[in-house]
Amino acid sequence: MGTTFNPQGLQGNVNKINYYERDGKTFARKARKPNPTNYLTDPNHYRVVENIHELIGCVKVTQNLRINFGGNYKTLADSHFHNRLVSVLKKICKLANGVRGERPINISEHKEMLQNMEFDIKSQFSVIFNAPFSLTATPDRTGSTFTLLPCKPVDCLDIPQNSTHFRVDLAMASISDYEYDSTVIGYLPSDPVNNKLFAGGFSDYLPVNADIIAPVPITATFTGAPVIGADVSVIVAVGSIFYQQVDIQQYKFLQNSCMKFQMVI
Repeated sequence: MGTTFNPQGLQGNVNKINYYERDGKTFARKARKPNPTNYLTDPNHYRVVENIHELIGCVKVTQNLRINFGGNYKTLADSHFHNRLVSVLKKICKLANGVRGERPINISEHKEMLQNMEFDIKSQFSVIFNAPFSLTATPDRTGSTFTLLPCKPVDCLDIPQNSTHFRVDLAMASISDYEYDSTVIGYLPSDPVNNKLFAGGFSDYLPVNADIIAPVPITATFTGAPVIGADVSVIVAVGSIFYQQVDIQQYKFLQNSCMKFQMVI
């Protein structure tokens, strides 16, 4: 119970003291932080709780993707990529059948919604990298091959000033569908064994002023020969990173370096 306070009409939180009015009198008491556990179980906030459960699940999936793509996510993604991913996953969740607040996140049923996502809106792979290439995956979805075809880089790449070389980056990661588990009050992968697999590969350092006269293949293969089920999606991302060579050292350029989800299978 708060103590009586004389000034009338004063309400709200001031310096961690909560002022409120009751029966014509103003009271003051130390402000208390909301208890997340009580909030999540309070029936008065049921609709909000439903949304929170699903939002937390989508954030969890996004965090796993962030871990999967590691350094690429950290250096090539813009500050809003995380939110864009969460937004897409929320849309996927809403398309699923089930009880609101516990609907599954069935990425495997809506792979096209993740395909072509750019890591950085201001540095888009589809704009910067216009070189001819092919991208294929093995039938069992455990491997992929990117092949840069013969071309003239100065004509088909947006090369930043003072850049001398570039590399193509191939990154492949698996992500399981997620289901709500009432025993943990949260979302868990439907296939934890094959969730968060990763493989990657790079091309050599390719001079920006030299023609590519022969195909340049890059492969990525999951280790351990996993059996990828229908409830697991595989995201194949392709990126381009520019460098400046000084003596024998290659220094990475962040300008115009880019990556996108090129294939989701």
